[in-house]
Amino acid sequence: MAQTRWRACKRTAGGWIGLTLAFAVSGVHPLPVHAQGRLYVQVFDRRTGAIVDDLRKAEVVVRVDGVAYPVLDVRGANLPITLTVLVDNGGAASRAFSRMQDGLRAFFDRLRANQSMSLLALSPRPRWVLRAALDRGEIRDGVDRIAVESDSSTRLLDGLVEASEWLAAGSQLQRPVIVIVSADGTDSSADLVAKFDSLIERVQRNGITVHTLVMSTPRPASFERRMSVPEAVGRDLSSATGGSYTSILLGSSLDQPLVDIAERIRSRSRVLATQHLVRYERPEGEGPGSLRVSIIRFGVRSTVTTDGKPP
Repeated sequence: MAQTRWRACKRTAGGWIGLTLAFAVSGVHPLPVHAQGRLYVQVFDRRTGAIVDDLRKAEVVVRVDGVAYPVLDVRGANLPITLTVLVDNGGAASRAFSRMQDGLRAFFDRLRANQSMSLLALSPRPRWVLRAALDRGEIRDGVDRIAVESDSSTRLLDGLVEASEWLAAGSQLQRPVIVIVSADGTDSSADLVAKFDSLIERVQRNGITVHTLVMSTPRPASFERRMSVPEAVGRDLSSATGGSYTSILLGSSLDQPLVDIAERIRSRSRVLATQHLVRYERPEGEGPGSLRVSIIRFGVRSTVTTDGKPP
């Protein structure tokens, strides 16, 4: 039952839509959206094709099912990153732990300096090893301080709840990212389905992008098994937030897979550098609706997305 609900959550991820503006107000084709209150707008000069980087709040109108919602702010979308890495240090990951630490060092070294980075260990309970560090030396020391808890299972859902609540409480002037590094073992968090339901709503509402790397236990090709909680949760969260999901065999090197995630984060920064982030106010808990965006400016054309990935 829980897996069915996770798959249903994955199908709610927003897609992209095109917007062409001839003069003052133009609409877009309806798009089912959820009450996340975030849109990404890329604006071009119709004559020259040049990027427009000075879109103002007064020039954006957001309607859902014909109802206009207050636009809270419009700003450059390439906000500073606030990164939290969740690390499975439980028994299922113990035999690969030294490789995990090597991969994390390579991951952090590949990211741009002076960005907020945090580490959260998941066993025997979620524990902040490092929070909002900027110094690379401090970050590497944090990776070294994570200890293996060989007799414990992971508590991934509990860790995700704690990390997402902390990121949601932070400044709106930041871009929150969660990276999960986990084995495919048992999750001992309680109330998995209820926590996942509230979690996916929170990460979408607060614009949190999730990238997942799962280390899968080698099994014979003919062996059938149910998807583990880390696999199901990581895959659906990554899909719903525009992140990435990667699975490797337990015991493999994590250096390149984690460096690939770092490159995706850097690449997204480059893409967002040409876009505007539009935040609008919508009542809490309101269901899906048909979205229509209008830009009030002469001689421009635009693309509007819910995930910042232009077509």
